Formats: sequence, structure tokens, C-alpha cells
Amino acid sequence: MASVSRRAGKKDGARVEGWDAGFASRLGAVVSQLGGNGAAGEIAGVTDEMISRYLNGKAKPNLYSIAAIAKAGGVSLDWLLWDERPIGRRGGHAPVEVARFIEVMDEVKAAYEAADGEADGAEIGEATARIYGQTWDIEDDAEFRGGLRVAVNSLKRELRKA
Repeated sequence: MASVSRRAGKKDGARVEGWDAGFASRLGAVVSQLGGNGAAGEIAGVTDEMISRYLNGKAKPNLYSIAAIAKAGGVSLDWLLWDERPIGRRGGHAPVEVARFIEVMDEVKAAYEAADGEADGAEIGEATARIYGQTWDIEDDAEFRGGLRVAVNSLKRELRKA
């Protein structure tokens, strides 16, 4: 899947830019495992119709929805989005830890909202990826949260300057 965005969608027969049949297939498998579009929609915070639109390429899912579905389905974001696992620090595979990724995303969103009251989805996504990239390999939870706090405080300083 090439991209995940907030409100992109198509009303006609065309699919959204970047739609990927492999993503749709993986998402469909997880949605089925969760009990169908209605159950997945509740988990993702969207309607069952929106889940159907994601599956059919009529709308691009937001990252919160996909992360929630991945977490509930017990799969990594890497697998769900790209059918991949990143190379880990020891040469093995290190799938995205969804709970930590969501924690980073929530902290980043809060920093943006505190800065100007309005958060742009693309900026939040980029900052989340950057901060997660700085903290993903910290194994100890307390050290992870400390590293997250440092990174988010740095982001807050950047936002105040902007």
C-alpha cells in the first residue's frame, strides 16, 4: 500500500490512488477473523460501510483505524500494510509493536494539538514515524517511555519555534 491518508476517497468506480490488492486481501483476512465489517468498524472507530470502502479501494484508511485493526487481529502493521517485516537490530525481523506505535502516535498528536489546536494527519504521521524510529529498539518499557518523553519534548520545542 503506497499511502494511508485521512479523507481521501472515491465515489465513482475508480479506486483511490495507491490502492493495493495485496493490502486489501490482508485487511480482508483480518476483518473476517475479527467477525466482519461491523466488528472491525467498531474496533477501528468507523462504520462498516467505511471498512467496505477500504476493502474496495474507495477510501484510504487512516492510520489509527489500521493500527487498531492490526492490534485486535494480532498482526503487525508491517505485515498488514506491506506484507513485510523490517530488519531488526540483530539482523532478524522486528515487526512494529502496535501498542508502542499507538502510544507514540497518541503522544505526537497531543503535542500537535497543544501547539496549535489542529493536527495535520500527514505531519502527525511523519513525526510518529520519526519518533518511533528513534525508540523502537528500546526493550525496557521504562527506558522506552523515557526516550519517548525526550523525543516528544524535542518535538514540542520544534512546534513552538514554528
